Amino acid sequence: MSLRLITHCFDVIYVDYMDALYFERKNEEIIYEAFIEGRLEAPKHLARTVHDLYFEPKYEEFKTRTIWSLSNAFTSAFKELDPIPQFRATAKLGEFLDARFSKSF
Repeated sequence: MSLRLITHCFDVIYVDYMDALYFERKNEEIIYEAFIEGRLEAPKHLARTVHDLYFEPKYEEFKTRTIWSLSNAFTSAFKELDPIPQFRATAKLGEFLDARFSKSF
């Protein structure tokens, strides 16, 4: 393996690592915005639950840090709510997440 190829491999690993860190930090900010800044119409006491479900998911399928796993963390936390508040929070979630991620792409 040439030194140039090794250097390229490390560059790719570094870029992938930095992208992963950025995405993870971005999702932390989204959880913060939703509950601390009150940008999502959902009870603030669910902030810790959403955080825990995203960073320590119960199911293997959601261990990768994706938009899908972030959305799943929110909707799983909403299951703690009574039916009407659960419906309202879930209905607002798509619009909230779309506004955050459409800025990124």
